[in-house]
Formats: sequence, C-alpha cells, structure tokens
Amino acid sequence: MMKLLSAVAAIAACLLAIGAATAAPIDFSARKQGDPLEHLPAGARLISSFGERPEFSPDGKKIAFIGKSYGDAYEYNLATGAVRNLTAHAPNSGFLRIHYLPDGSYLLLGPRRIDQDRMAMRIGKIELWYMDKEAKGGVRPLDQIVSEGIAVSRRSDRIAWAVLQPRHSEPGEQVDEHTILKVGDVVVKDGVPALENVREIARRSSDQCVLEAQDFRDQDREVVANCYDLGGLKLSLGKYGHIRHNTVIGVPVAGGPEKTYYDVRDGSFSEVEGIAPSEGWSLVDCGPGYGHGLDICRLELTPGGGRLSRVTRFMDYGDHRVSNGVVSPDGKWIAFQFGRGGDEAGVGMGILLMPITASGTAITQGD
Repeated sequence: MMKLLSAVAAIAACLLAIGAATAAPIDFSARKQGDPLEHLPAGARLISSFGERPEFSPDGKKIAFIGKSYGDAYEYNLATGAVRNLTAHAPNSGFLRIHYLPDGSYLLLGPRRIDQDRMAMRIGKIELWYMDKEAKGGVRPLDQIVSEGIAVSRRSDRIAWAVLQPRHSEPGEQVDEHTILKVGDVVVKDGVPALENVREIARRSSDQCVLEAQDFRDQDREVVANCYDLGGLKLSLGKYGHIRHNTVIGVPVAGGPEKTYYDVRDGSFSEVEGIAPSEGWSLVDCGPGYGHGLDICRLELTPGGGRLSRVTRFMDYGDHRVSNGVVSPDGKWIAFQFGRGGDEAGVGMGILLMPITASGTAITQGD
C-alpha cells in the first residue's frame, strides 16, 4: 500500500510539474491607449527621469543606479528624494552596473577604456571595480574581466560571476568557447581590495548556452543563473546574437546536481532578475519574444516549476519595455527601469519604484 501511495504521489508531482511547464503563455497584447507612465498603479512613482539597472542598498534606504550605459553611477535617497553622483569625483571610463556589498560599499562593472565597438567591449572588456561605502575614494580594480552581470550575497562579501573563454577569436577560427561560472570573496586589506577563494562551479560550451550569474540563495549554497541559448554563436567573435531561449538554473556552490527552475520553450522571452528576500521567488523580465517589449513577472523558484505570474502591465499600452527589476530588503517594493521596445539591451530611460503585494501578484495598472 505504501509503495502504491508513493507511486501515486510521484505521478501527481510529475503532472503538477508538467502542468506548470505547459501552462498557457501570458497574453502581452496591447489593450489600452495612452502612456503607461501616466497610468501607474497606486503608490508607484518615477523616482528618476534617467537611469538604468537599479539596486537597493542593504538597509533599503537608497537605490543605486547607472545614469546611462558607460556613464556615471548615482544614488537616490528614498527619504529625501535627493540624487547624488557617486563616481564623478573618480576618473573612469563609465559603468554598466552597480551593486552593494553588505557593508554598503560598492561594486561597479565597467571598461578600463572605451572602444569604438561597444558590443565587443561589453562582451570581453568589462572589469570589476570596488569603491568604499562613503564613495569618497577612487574606484579600485579587482583585476577580473566579467561576462554580463554578477551575483552578490546579502549576508557576506561573496560574489559570483561568469567568465568568457576565450575572450577574443578571429573569423573562421575553430574556437572551443565556454562561459565559466565562478565564486569568490571580496577582501579589503589595508584599503586594497582583492578577490580571494576564487573557484569554478559550472561551465557551459557556447554550443549549449551562455551563463550569467544572478543571485545567491539557500544560505549562499546556490547561485541562481541564466543559461542563454544563442544558437551556438561565438561571443569571442565580438557579436551578440538574439537569445533564442533561456533556462533559469540553480548551481550548487559546493558541487552536486543543478536545479532547473524555468525551461519553457514557447518562443517567449524570460530572464531572471532580482530575487525576493525570502529567496522563494524571483522577478523575471518577460515578454512575447526577443526584440519586443518587456514586462516584469514573478517566477516561483521550485525545481521543474515554470510558473510565471505577471507583476507589471506596461505592455497593455503597447511595445514598452520595463526590466531589471529588484526587490527591496523588506519585500514590499520593487525598483526597475523603463524603456522602449527596440532599445539597445540594458538601456533605460528612468527608474520607477512600485509597491508589491505580499504575494507578489500583479497590481492593476491604469484602473
């Protein structure tokens, strides 16, 4: 009898997983007229008319963001509404992303020098930099090239990032290209930052997918990552093709089997972004397909899940793009960037702040 019950439970679990993975796709078709910025949900507001890639401070009192791609980093004070430039005092070639370490100090991603080929620079020449929490000293290099974004722990100075190898190749050259996921600790000794305890935790051939670290979960025992299918395109040739499909995975830091949190192949676009404080769910950039507009969805981080629920409804008003959503430390707010469909990847035209329900479900927009 116990064996029969176990078999029934296993079958039911499989059916639930299949049902979630094959759920009807979200309808992103436009139904309303007007500008979505003029029809925001109650409590939502535009906190900056410029900027991209926001991040909440560890205490939830500030939001750091990049002014524009390869520009300065800024910080918004939620209590006063004041915005300050964090990096104008320090000579730099511009940045693409900014993060907080738990003590309030900053990690920045940007090139050492600007090249004419912006895409080749983004793929193979973005470095990791450190700046003190007072933002008074210079930006200090950590001597690490990174591929796309990084994951930063909420509870320690541990980070995760991807490395593209090789970073460069010639047209026609046979290249065994990989992205390698690494973890390491940011350590500051006598004012000098460095990466220590660096080790590889996963790798993928470009024929499989391209890895990007996103967040830590499970007491830093797991890294949530995107696994982008670019159709075998070699990034080391300086090109960045359309994402055909993305799988959201959980990579164990200490080794062991990976988890698959999202792998729905219906032609839609999905890219995991900021994780909730509970670590049970994450925000996802979601849309009808690559190159179209985007909204923000919620993904349950359960193995074999695939269940998305819509959080924003900007695409109800047409081909708009909101993305790069992050969740506040208290789980009550999300911040994200606003843009237009067709903009270059990562480009934002302002930062929005929006309350979120306790369950993370959609807040009606425009009613």
